[in-house]
Amino acid sequence: MRAATKEAGQDRRTTAIHCQTAREDQVEAFRELGIIPSFFSMHTYYWGDWYRKTVLGPERAVNISPARWAVDRGMAYTSHHDAPVALPNSIDILSSQVTRVTRTSGSVLGPDQCVSILDAVKSVTINAARQYFEEDTKGSIEVGKLADFVILSHNPLTIPEQKIKDITVVETNKKGRIVYPPPKARPRPTKGNVRSNCPPLLTPWEGHLVEGLTSSPDRLSRRAASARNPDSTDVE
Repeated sequence: MRAATKEAGQDRRTTAIHCQTAREDQVEAFRELGIIPSFFSMHTYYWGDWYRKTVLGPERAVNISPARWAVDRGMAYTSHHDAPVALPNSIDILSSQVTRVTRTSGSVLGPDQCVSILDAVKSVTINAARQYFEEDTKGSIEVGKLADFVILSHNPLTIPEQKIKDITVVETNKKGRIVYPPPKARPRPTKGNVRSNCPPLLTPWEGHLVEGLTSSPDRLSRRAASARNPDSTDVE
C-alpha cells in the first residue's frame, strides 16, 4: 500500500472494509496513506458479547470497529451494514456507533470508542459520498445536488442516545421526488405544504451538511425545489 500510494498519489480513496480488529497503529497508517476505514459498526450490537467471551477476549473486544480512533485523527470514515449479514437499517448503524450497546447483555462494549451522533450521521452521508467520489452531487442538502434526503420521526441530534434506535423514516425523497411512502399511503395535504399527520416541527441540524433532513416539510419542499433549480432564490 505504501508503494502504491507513493506511485498513484494520496487521493485514490482506497477503502478498508470492516476494519473490525484494526489496531490503533493500523488506523494511524490508514491516515498516513489516505485509506478510508469503513467500519461494520453493528458488529458491536450483534456479536459484541460473543467477541468478548470467545474470539477476542475482553481486552481486544472493546476496540472492535474503532471509529473513535478515526475521529480523533480527523479521518472521514464511513460505516455500513453488510446486508444480508445484518439488516439494512441505517438507523441501527447510527445507534451502534453512538451507544455501542450489545444485543445479548445490553452492556456498552468499549465506551471509549463511542462517537457523537453528528460523526455517525456523516459516516453514512457526506463521508460515504466522498468515498465514492460523489460528494459534488450527494451526501448533503445543497443547491445543485440531487436532493436525496429523508424526513425522520425524531431529530437524532436532540433525542436521547438510547432512543436513536427507535427513530423511523417518515418520508424518503430521491432527486427531490417522494419515493416513500407510496402515493396511496400518503396523507392528503392541508394548508400550504404541511401534511396533517406529519411529526411536530423539528429543530434544524447544525450546518448545511444535514440541516434539511429534519426540518419541517414545507421548508424541505422549498429546499428540494431549490436544489432542482439552482437559479431559484428561495434558499434559506
